Amino acid sequence: MNDIVPINVDKRVLRTQLLAARQVMGIPDKLRLDDAICQGVHRLIEAQGDSSPVIALYSPIRGEPDLRPLAEQLLSEEFSVVLPVVVGKDVPLKFSRYTRDDALVVSALGILEPELDELNPIRPDVVVIPCVGFDKHGYRLGYGGGFYDRTLAAWKQEGHEPLTIGVAYDEALVMFEVGTFDVPMDEVVTPTSHV
Repeated sequence: MNDIVPINVDKRVLRTQLLAARQVMGIPDKLRLDDAICQGVHRLIEAQGDSSPVIALYSPIRGEPDLRPLAEQLLSEEFSVVLPVVVGKDVPLKFSRYTRDDALVVSALGILEPELDELNPIRPDVVVIPCVGFDKHGYRLGYGGGFYDRTLAAWKQEGHEPLTIGVAYDEALVMFEVGTFDVPMDEVVTPTSHV
């Protein structure tokens, strides 16, 4: 575990430090750590016992754990996989089905996304969320856009509460001030454990 960052460190500074540390990781180490995260997330999904849950993954950016091998495994096991689509600033995310044959397009935020099917809105049963940082209680530090927080809050108001699984590298375990509307992840998976 890395040094704990004091609680009064500005979240922007903390975010910058964590992102910089993630970017310098060597490819062999990253592949090994990503594989361990994929295995940990897969175990949690299997433990749900639901035979056909809809699993929300993400397209990795900025050194995030790469879960594309997990997506392939889940698809081969006939799970439904969806990816988030950003539809606007300060708007909850939408999710669109993903298959091996789908062509992904680069969004305005530089994220690979599937084409959104507005006619069939999807609410996943499990949402895997990348974390820039996280604390020992499962609270997540993201990029600051609030997309996942906004989405989960909207679903909660509508009575939909999916299992939330944060993913991060072990070095991302830090302390930070939790916001009033922040909600902890149900689980946080790292290469060596889960919170």
